[in-house]
Amino acid sequence: MYNLLIALAIAAASYAVGAIVAGAVAGIIPAVLGLTVAYFLLARRTMKQVETVAQSAMALLQGAQQDPSAIDKAMALIEAALPLGKYQFLVTSQLYGQLGQLAFMKANMKQDKNRAAAKEHLTKSWSRDWLSQTILAVILFEEKQHTEALERMDGARSGGASQAIFWAVYAYIAKASGKSDVALKVLSDGLEKNKENSGLIAFRDAAANNTTLPIEAFSPQWFQFFPMHIQKLPYAEQMKLMGANAPAMSRAQRRAMKRGAEPQQQKKGKYNVPHPRR
Repeated sequence: MYNLLIALAIAAASYAVGAIVAGAVAGIIPAVLGLTVAYFLLARRTMKQVETVAQSAMALLQGAQQDPSAIDKAMALIEAALPLGKYQFLVTSQLYGQLGQLAFMKANMKQDKNRAAAKEHLTKSWSRDWLSQTILAVILFEEKQHTEALERMDGARSGGASQAIFWAVYAYIAKASGKSDVALKVLSDGLEKNKENSGLIAFRDAAANNTTLPIEAFSPQWFQFFPMHIQKLPYAEQMKLMGANAPAMSRAQRRAMKRGAEPQQQKKGKYNVPHPRR
């Protein structure tokens, strides 16, 4: 990457000056210092540029209710920053992860089941970016690619270890894929990293008893990954969960939510989400 090449050039120049002034051995120290300091400063500059882009995109998203095109504007901003990936390692994969997350959000807001755009970006995200990898795993799971979904989750373990929701989604995908033993192992591993987490304990107990996983234990985070599950809640619970977003919904969206919820007549706290057929 350009930052490393520039730092190496500075190191070479520093070595040459040191070697000319005090000999070949004496040039090593200024070369190492030149490489280290130059690379640190260059990398820091690039990451600050990426951070500025991310903050600008976030500012746009905060007005998404008033401006339906906010997500598209945020994505355009991030896409314009992709050339920064030529300067610093991992920046490109980081930006693609953000693009994938926004594309997934956009599809959910439009109730569009076509996740091709999100999937294309997310496949280019960093394997340790647990959020991007988890969303990608959800997309693969919905496409019935259960093995691939579980592989993605397994590869993101190190990045998502401290996130209870990561283990919950991982366990749900495993159980819904017919791998209850894997789900139990995942929850055990998750509790080792997130001791006494009430949500994971509830999931573990349900998995051990082969009953429906209580997704309400992770509300509202859960619906970031499985927005369709919100329609399984009683209508009043849906509106409460939507909160400030509810007034911004279209009339058609409200009707769709009502159709999905009212016939259920479920008791409060019992959110039974059937697993997809294998």
